[in-house]
Amino acid sequence: MHCDYTADGAPRRVQQLLAEGISLPDGSGGERDAEALLNGRFAFVNVWRSIDPEHPVLQQPLAVCDERTVSEADKFKYMLRSMFK
Repeated sequence: MHCDYTADGAPRRVQQLLAEGISLPDGSGGERDAEALLNGRFAFVNVWRSIDPEHPVLQQPLAVCDERTVSEADKFKYMLRSMFK
């Protein structure tokens, strides 16, 4: 299962990552850079791979859907707790 960020959660995650010392590819980071980044456009890119060498996923490992097509009853929010320290 994969969960995307909400409109509120994505900016909060940017602030959290940069405050914890994760830097951007250009070397910037920190709370001040988070504010500058959030004033523009940004995207999270998720990378996925099959991790079972004996039974790898070979076809159609992921599905893409428009979140507007998912029933509210099937959605839930979760709290992401960072492991970066």
